[in-house]
Parts: sequence; structure tokens; C-alpha cells
Amino acid sequence: MNRVKWLVLGLGFGGVVPAYGCLYFMSISGSPAYWGQALTSYAALIITFVGAISWGYALPHSSISDAKRCFLLIWGIAPAVLSWFCLFLPHPLIVGPLIGLYVLALALDSVIHQSVAISGYWIPMRTALTVGMVSALALSSYLV
Repeated sequence: MNRVKWLVLGLGFGGVVPAYGCLYFMSISGSPAYWGQALTSYAALIITFVGAISWGYALPHSSISDAKRCFLLIWGIAPAVLSWFCLFLPHPLIVGPLIGLYVLALALDSVIHQSVAISGYWIPMRTALTVGMVSALALSSYLV
């Protein structure tokens, strides 16, 4: 396995660690609402990053149609806007919409992956990371 793949996997899975750190502190601290907000804020930031990756698909590939390029560019900002709206919801009401964004992002990435050349480990990794973040979010709704 080459260094870049290890780096991608390490950074990807390392990105889930703060979510579980928040869960841990939710369960042991006297401030579960504070750590719940930290978790949902982090989840909103991460899904923004995930959405923005589609700009990386859209910009360098001259072979894709203008319609697909426009879709990728619009989708690239949608998680940022939608997760920002989610941040106005109290915990645990924010959990459902954030989980929905993670599932939608994975579904769209799976479709995009079929038409844009992306490394073969991308979708399996994205699936595992989505399961990790969705699980952390779901568990947090029981701790607040």
C-alpha cells in the first residue's frame, strides 16, 4: 500500500476520533449538553468538508458534461448551507438532519464514483467513516 493511501486512511479514520471523544466526555462529564453541542458542531464541519470534495471532482475533469459539473459544484456547497441551518436546532433534534446529510452525501458520492475516476478504496472508506459518524451522532441523542 502506498504512502498516500495510508495518509488518506489515517486522516480519514483519525477524523472520527473527535466524535467519539465527545461521546466519551458526554458520558463522564457533568455537561453532556456542552459535549453534545461540540459533537454536532464537529459533525457539521466534517460534512461540509465531505461535500466540498465534489469540487475536486468537478474542476479538473474536462471530460464531464457541463450539467454534471454544475451539479457537482452546487452539491459541493449544499452540505455547508444545510449543516449551518442544522446548527440552530437543539440537541437531540439536530441529530436526525445531520445523519440524513451524512447518508445523502454517501449515496451521492457512490453515484459520483461511478462516473468520475476515484481511487477504489474511496467508497469503502467513506462508507466506514459515515457509519462511524452516524453511530456517534445516534449515540449522542441517548446521552443528552
